[in-house]
Amino acid sequence: MSSAVQLPGGRGLRAFARATLPAWRGPDGRPKSAGDVLAAHRGRGPGFDMARLVLSLAVLAFHAIITAHGQEAQDAVLSGPFKPAFLAILPMFFALSGFLIAGSLERTKSLKIFIMHRVLRIVPALSCEVFLSALLLGPIVTAYTLHAYFTDPQFFSYFFNVVGKIRYYLPGVFLDNPLPGVVNFSLWTVPIEIQCYVGISILILLGLASNKKAMLAVFAVAMAGQLAGEIHGVLAPNPKDIVTHYTLFSCFIGGVAFYLWRDRVKLTYLGMAAAVAVMAASFSTSAYYAFAPACAAYLIVCFGMAAFPRIPLLSDGDYSYGIYLYGFPVQQTLMHYFPGRQNWAFNLGLAIPLTVVVAYLSWNLVEKRALYLKDHPRLRRFMAYPVRQRSRAAFAAWRGRVSVASGGR
Repeated sequence: MSSAVQLPGGRGLRAFARATLPAWRGPDGRPKSAGDVLAAHRGRGPGFDMARLVLSLAVLAFHAIITAHGQEAQDAVLSGPFKPAFLAILPMFFALSGFLIAGSLERTKSLKIFIMHRVLRIVPALSCEVFLSALLLGPIVTAYTLHAYFTDPQFFSYFFNVVGKIRYYLPGVFLDNPLPGVVNFSLWTVPIEIQCYVGISILILLGLASNKKAMLAVFAVAMAGQLAGEIHGVLAPNPKDIVTHYTLFSCFIGGVAFYLWRDRVKLTYLGMAAAVAVMAASFSTSAYYAFAPACAAYLIVCFGMAAFPRIPLLSDGDYSYGIYLYGFPVQQTLMHYFPGRQNWAFNLGLAIPLTVVVAYLSWNLVEKRALYLKDHPRLRRFMAYPVRQRSRAAFAAWRGRVSVASGGR
């Protein structure tokens, strides 16, 4: 057994204890709340960067199974003892997103600024990945001629990924892989993420998103709705699915609710053990997934409040989104060029360093530069106008550029 997962007394648990005990316990030995830890760190959870990195690499590890061995291998894994661990990844990701976005909403207190921030965080990197896949990766690995590739309807439809209309295929790409044809299966969560943003925007308009009791009620209704749907077979989990779209939405709402109630969320090992047990029971048996969102939200909050050691280089940016976006195409490309080495360990061993390098470039060349626009003076002034005034200002600026270009005529 590796040191990272040793039994009690092992190096992995000792490292976890060192990261959590000082952060979770007060001077009197009593457990702190998530709100206590956030207040001590200026509103930032000290462990969230590590949590995002670990979850994104866990997605990479899960995808190594299907890209190296195909759909049947993944189905077999989801029928085995590791099923709860893999199924917990995305619920925790979405709960983390809800928790962090609730904090962002509290700081901005503006729906239009919130939407602008989400667009700047999601769209530039997503667009870059889609265009690189279609215009660079596809022409290199396609089995078609370049003329056939660039004139195929699949090529043009692939760009719908930018607006959340997910397309997995490019003409003639990865046809002989264990998972044939699929360019980037990770994109299936993009529409769900957009739906979460739409949902929270509606709650903002209704005045509920910052109301603690209202959001707790919304979360309870979401879980009750899922439970009722599962009982009646409407939202019943499919063994071949990772998790349902509704489950991930509930996890997102759970993250928002946990943020609002952060002063009441106590960080304890007993709570973590109970959350792990309930979520494992939900995912490993025929129990309903409706109980998983609360468990996922609690677990990710606990990890986010832990003081994990910083990793040099990887602590200088948020590479989790880049790893999530580019991991699958990197793994499929490896299987394309190494058809005789189609196994999980080889796939993951090469995919991790290659994907981290690409994610590093994505962060520094695209994502970070896009986020700088949030504080650009012109954009801030533009967002300060009401919608009608912004439209008039944009039209006036456009007319001024046209006038200059035409020599003032």
